[in-house]
Amino acid sequence: STLADVGLGYAMAFSREPPQPMVTVGLRLDFCGVARVGDWLEVHTRVDKLGQRMAFASARLHSGERLVASASGVFHLP
Repeated sequence: STLADVGLGYAMAFSREPPQPMVTVGLRLDFCGVARVGDWLEVHTRVDKLGQRMAFASARLHSGERLVASASGVFHLP
């Protein structure tokens, strides 16, 4: 869950110019597969909606071609 939160947080922060820190309000994570010790994991993020005070994003975590988890997050702009 930390990898998803950090990936989503960075995507949201750098979706604005200049980049702005955001606070995670909610995070949902659904595990879809298995990641083993030593597997390389990648987070692919998408900004779903960027409002004035709230932002929404989703992510998919992969190990190679294998989907390991999907996540969605809600963020507040302080």
